[in-house]
Amino acid sequence: MTARTLVLVGNGLDTRSLAAALEPFDIALGVIERELRHDAPCDELRAAHLLSRFGPFDGLLLAPAFVDGPDDPTVDDLLDVLTSCFSCVKAAVASFEERAVVGRVIALLPGGATMGEPGEAINSALAGAMLSLFRTVALEMRTTPVTVNTLVYAMHTADEPAGGELLGDPEALASMIASLLGSGARGINGQEIYALAGADVGRLHP
Repeated sequence: MTARTLVLVGNGLDTRSLAAALEPFDIALGVIERELRHDAPCDELRAAHLLSRFGPFDGLLLAPAFVDGPDDPTVDDLLDVLTSCFSCVKAAVASFEERAVVGRVIALLPGGATMGEPGEAINSALAGAMLSLFRTVALEMRTTPVTVNTLVYAMHTADEPAGGELLGDPEALASMIASLLGSGARGINGQEIYALAGADVGRLHP
């Protein structure tokens, strides 16, 4: 199996367990942490520079959430993070097109915020905006080798999650990411995939 590189851009997700879970699939996870900032949105030029540090990457993984930002994030904070996400997507797609490669763009969204749980107003708005953005970009990419999908993950329930937000089932996410990165996943585009251990069953998805 050919080794692949996946670049994760986030602002608070604890990625250690995911990186370990991806290793058996020969996927190296390069992490650009704390770059989806609420006070300094990233433009496309900076995004391209950050991504170029990892050489010829195969996929971009975006993990936005207000986990360690302002105590009371505002709509302006949300727009800053969303702007950075869009810049990263554009930079990644430009890189894929320039290299004429099969590229993958994946959003990684927290389940509680995505499903609209109480107390998650700003994160829910961010998740909704990301879903809309990714659906739109997926439509734009439908005639290209680039696919754009969303994975919704469960949270770890540990009382003291050191290092940021913890993934509930990193092995399941790693398996799905590996599938989306595969050459046979060209037909999987514009999808939202829920890895919530059944917590979303019977509920209305956004």
